[in-house]
Amino acid sequence: MPYIVTGEPSSPKPDYSRMNFDYEYPDGLDLKPGSKLHDNLRSKIWTRARESRNEISKRFPSWREIDKNLTTYIPLKDKEEKLKKKDSTKPVSIVFPYSYAELEALLTYMSMAFFQDPIWRYEGV
Repeated sequence: MPYIVTGEPSSPKPDYSRMNFDYEYPDGLDLKPGSKLHDNLRSKIWTRARESRNEISKRFPSWREIDKNLTTYIPLKDKEEKLKKKDSTKPVSIVFPYSYAELEALLTYMSMAFFQDPIWRYEGV
């Protein structure tokens, strides 16, 4: 899942409002940390970030389902795990996700069809 912005960081950070960086902002803007304009702008950015996260989080369940369908690693079932612990040479089930293979084949075809030069060039040794 993507990195989730939840608000102000909880770890202690330096107090930038007390620091002086000797920087002149263009057009007479007072963007120094702690100023009214800075605080107003920062709160609007955080508000938009939270709203964005709330909207994008509606897609998380469908993304999890896609990840579940496209996963290339499936944990062993209990029975197979016991068998593997008993004798590591015994074969176990191999799950091959066809949907993942189809997606990769489609991606390869599309990249070759629509990109003029191949992205990944291979040369003989």
